[in-house]
Amino acid sequence: MLGLLSQIAFAQQFVTMLDSQSSTPIVDVMIQSLNSEKTVATDSSGRFDALIFISDDSIRVSHLAYETVIILVSEIKNKKIIRLKNKTLLQKTVNVTDAGYDNTTTF
Repeated sequence: MLGLLSQIAFAQQFVTMLDSQSSTPIVDVMIQSLNSEKTVATDSSGRFDALIFISDDSIRVSHLAYETVIILVSEIKNKKIIRLKNKTLLQKTVNVTDAGYDNTTTF
């Protein structure tokens, strides 16, 4: 039984997604193979198992709040950590005005 547990432990190679500014883990980052149909999301610790992808594959790393990147799997297996940059969601100024409605909501 102990031998089986050690094989399972060695059969995983976790890579962690971190915010480039705060170094906090990022949950629910989508990692998708560009050459196959494999897709995985990071767990509550910002981790995913890189061994589900083949070494000569490229992956797309995407999250709504971060810039999308494409990385070779062979590069991430050596790094063990990927730092994602925040995406600028608003590029123009948005003005909110009262159109004469009776509004009781405060901001």
